[in-house]
Amino acid sequence: MLKDRFGRVISYLRVSVTPRCNLKCIYCISKDSNLNENCEILTNSEILRLSRIAVSLGIKKIRLTGGEPLLRKDIVELVKDMVEIDGLEDLSLTTNGTLLEEYAISLKEAGLKRINISLDTLDREKFKRITNGSSFERVMKGIESAIKVGFEPIKINVVVIRGINDDEIERFVNFGREKNLIVRFIEYMPISEREDFSRKFVSMDEIIEKIKNFVKEGEGFSSTSSEPSRYLQMRDGTRIGVISSVSHGFCESCNRLRLTYDGFLRACLTEDSEIDLKEALRNGADDSQIAELFIKAVILKP
Repeated sequence: MLKDRFGRVISYLRVSVTPRCNLKCIYCISKDSNLNENCEILTNSEILRLSRIAVSLGIKKIRLTGGEPLLRKDIVELVKDMVEIDGLEDLSLTTNGTLLEEYAISLKEAGLKRINISLDTLDREKFKRITNGSSFERVMKGIESAIKVGFEPIKINVVVIRGINDDEIERFVNFGREKNLIVRFIEYMPISEREDFSRKFVSMDEIIEKIKNFVKEGEGFSSTSSEPSRYLQMRDGTRIGVISSVSHGFCESCNRLRLTYDGFLRACLTEDSEIDLKEALRNGADDSQIAELFIKAVILKP
């Protein structure tokens, strides 16, 4: 079991498999979508080795992210190998959905069971504004493909931005109900000190209040919390998540580590400190030495 100096059990590893993305979302910290995969990116065998070591130390859940993970040419092979890691209880993937129609069947056949899809609007023109892309129809087809092949659950991640898509909350709830999806509304996070963050920010409390305002009398919902998420379960079974990444700090319950595409292990998203695992991998470190680096990262976790 991995436990930090505050007694938090670390059981979740997010693995970025590529820096590349085919969208340029207005809230994304990195907008360089032209990065090339080269020798600096971790290979499949390196990701697998690090993941096995992490699981041997107590990691139970791994999520594959990017960039856009489906831009990695060998992503299906990676998933197929990852699901075979002994002791790994949950493997999932987050995608922007643009390539999901193409990959849904092969990912399901590789053993992936659940998936998160980032979609911030159900309006084609707003989609162009938010993502600087014109692939709205491809994303919608990707969602339909994910439903058809049987991913369960499918979660839709919606970053709520005031003045852009905060008027779509009810529409998204109805979309989730209609398609049997879990829609998760995520607080907008600041991307630079120069940004007028307060004008765009919509808090978890405000999002929940908006939902309450359109829930019909007698429909009701129950509420459960698992930091940083709060889930609302409506009486018809519809589940809605609200992620308070800003307004309700979740540091005290944080249970995750992050592995970057180029092999750096980060204990905190908001801290710059990181440990170079790639250098250890490529300089002959054995599994026990790499395990010590994982433990060091956990000990240093703020």
